[in-house]
Amino acid sequence: MRTGPMRKDVGRLSADLGKTLLGAAKLTGDIGAIPAAEVLQLLASARRNGLLLVQTDSTQRALLFVDGGIAWATSTQPHERLHELLCRLDLADRATLILGRLVADPRGVLERQIAATVAGLVSEQRGSFTLYAAPGVALPAAPAFDTRTLLMRALCAAADASSPIQQPEEAFAFSF
Repeated sequence: MRTGPMRKDVGRLSADLGKTLLGAAKLTGDIGAIPAAEVLQLLASARRNGLLLVQTDSTQRALLFVDGGIAWATSTQPHERLHELLCRLDLADRATLILGRLVADPRGVLERQIAATVAGLVSEQRGSFTLYAAPGVALPAAPAFDTRTLLMRALCAAADASSPIQQPEEAFAFSF
């Protein structure tokens, strides 16, 4: 029986994860029982490291945690894949350097991709997740993004999208 890092079946994310070797499952669960927002809060608070793989009926997502922050993320949803090179874990650092020659804020592009993935994840009601130890992952050179900040933005955007449109006060006329 093999006990060291190994290649897991990651389905449609296999190209994004490249030759990443994953260690043992450290945390596993059901998004229906533990909402994704709570899972992200837990990983941030516990300052966890590892690769979180999430599977829903229609989408797979992967988020790389470094000391509780999110350093990289990808998804099978086209609107969450802002830049194809950034979706490849083995190319993320090089992609950021290349983007540095093309755009003013390459880390901002990476942050927007991670934010889109987090927003998609917190909107899910069903699915499963597993946090794997990731000894085979070369950690990105740049610091990870704050999970709580990304999560708050996602939750605020979801709340804004679901709330009814408020009419300005001057649209109401009162007569006495």
